[in-house]
Amino acid sequence: MKNLTPEQIKFIDTYLKKSGVEFLDVRVEMVDHVASALEEKLEEYSACNFYEAFKSYMIKNKKSLLKSANSVKWSVDRKVLLSIRKELFKIPVLLVGGGIMTTLVNVDIAHLEKNLWFQISCAAGIFTAYLIPVVLYIKQKISFLNRLSMYAYLINYLFFLLLSNVEIPADWLEVIYGLLVWANLGILLTAFKMSAYYKKQFARL
Repeated sequence: MKNLTPEQIKFIDTYLKKSGVEFLDVRVEMVDHVASALEEKLEEYSACNFYEAFKSYMIKNKKSLLKSANSVKWSVDRKVLLSIRKELFKIPVLLVGGGIMTTLVNVDIAHLEKNLWFQISCAAGIFTAYLIPVVLYIKQKISFLNRLSMYAYLINYLFFLLLSNVEIPADWLEVIYGLLVWANLGILLTAFKMSAYYKKQFARL
């Protein structure tokens, strides 16, 4: 199959950006889709040049392509969720989660978790942690970071809602807080790794 040149790939990216596809992760996925379609077209019609093939493709597909941006976001989200699942079962994340549980066994967590300052510190720490990747990659406009922060907020809210409204045996509090740390660590690592992945993919355009 005839591969497109870096200049041609960049041309597609610039066109999509000017057409309103702002988010880097969505654009990377769409550029890959368009490039594959054009490579097939150029392979089939050897007399056709890139710009002719591109013009022909966009006349037929531009409207549906731009409408597909939302479905591309869900495709990105699926990749992110799969990445979270992988991260959660990697040795470093399991060790940290287990280490937190072990540490909490030696602390009076039942008393500590009722302390308002402890709750505020936990909430502030979690909020700050999720703010870091958003700030680091704000110029790139990576769409999944906003949605991932929302999912993370929901997970943490449900955890703390459970702790606030259900009388949980002290022996189980260590497990719950350990699971909370484990889940947040997996999500945070994914936020950094997937942001770096799309930034790297974009740099290749």
